[in-house]
Amino acid sequence: MQNNLKIAGFTAVLTAAASLTATAAGVPINDYLSVDGYVAAAATYTKTSSGSHEYTLFDSPNGDSRFGSNLDQIKFGLRAKYKDFGAYASVLYYPDRVGAREAGILDAYVYWKNEASGVTVTAGKFLSSFGYESYYPIYNSLISGSLVSGIPGYHTGLKVEYAHAGSGFSTGLAVVDSLQPGRGFEAGDGDLHDVGIELYFKYQAVKGSFLEGLTIFTGVGLDTGRDDKPRRVGFDEFGDSIYDTERQWVVDFWAEYQVTDQLRFAAEVSYAERVANISWLAFGEYSFTSGVSLAARVSGYKYHDDQLYSIGVAPTLNLGKLFEVKAIEGLSLRGEISYLYVKDGHDGYFFGSQLLFQF
Repeated sequence: MQNNLKIAGFTAVLTAAASLTATAAGVPINDYLSVDGYVAAAATYTKTSSGSHEYTLFDSPNGDSRFGSNLDQIKFGLRAKYKDFGAYASVLYYPDRVGAREAGILDAYVYWKNEASGVTVTAGKFLSSFGYESYYPIYNSLISGSLVSGIPGYHTGLKVEYAHAGSGFSTGLAVVDSLQPGRGFEAGDGDLHDVGIELYFKYQAVKGSFLEGLTIFTGVGLDTGRDDKPRRVGFDEFGDSIYDTERQWVVDFWAEYQVTDQLRFAAEVSYAERVANISWLAFGEYSFTSGVSLAARVSGYKYHDDQLYSIGVAPTLNLGKLFEVKAIEGLSLRGEISYLYVKDGHDGYFFGSQLLFQF
């Protein structure tokens, strides 16, 4: 009964979102306001070499956190824009989330973006620029996350970005409360006495150039620590507690090459001090049609003696494009089969399906 109620609830949300899209593509309210969001609902099955079996059906906690968690999400955002100024706020809901709050404010920032100068200034709570895979499941090609670790998420602070017109080069500098998560809902540590700093450079080859289709990103982050409010974040190789009072470096590099309109490849390598000596992914995706695609990914993680490797494939059907129904153009169905190898540990298999709707 509980699962039936959840399915009915998701169906109601999808129906409401579809009606909005059908009448107003992009869901603008007026010239200054618009709304956006997505719904993600997953059914998964995991099995490990220890013999354990885990099932989820439209239930946020995943069977094995190594394959990802909180696979069910509902996000709703409101954007306001007037000339060069704008603001964005969003809320995120995790149905039946375990061990943390189910819902809260995700984005809450204001920005100034001047097209002529290429400068954008953002202040408030926003998502880090680091990481190849998206924080939002709607923009990823697999259900589970890769083994790339230590990538910053949401935090609060100030960010200045510059994009050089016509060259494909852009850069950004952010000063935030922390790089790694704190106690709040999808947030940093909230302490601006000891800050985090992110610097990135990005190159996206312009159309018609020799390197057309290539995107390269390099990011370096420094968390200066939080000496006044120590919090245990894990254990070192000797079993001793690690506290976030220590300084942390994070380095992230990724590149993507769009070979054709149908085929793309990507790779990422990351280092996060006291989290991962190295973590990486290699990714490829081919679109057979605008409504059918197949993605594959291998990834790895190493921290001292801990070593993990994963491989997975995932087909995606964009139901709106596949059946040429504009009202459900944002509706997709995704599947995945993945295998996880753990050195001196329990291997695991992941089978999942996920329904996604973006509006």
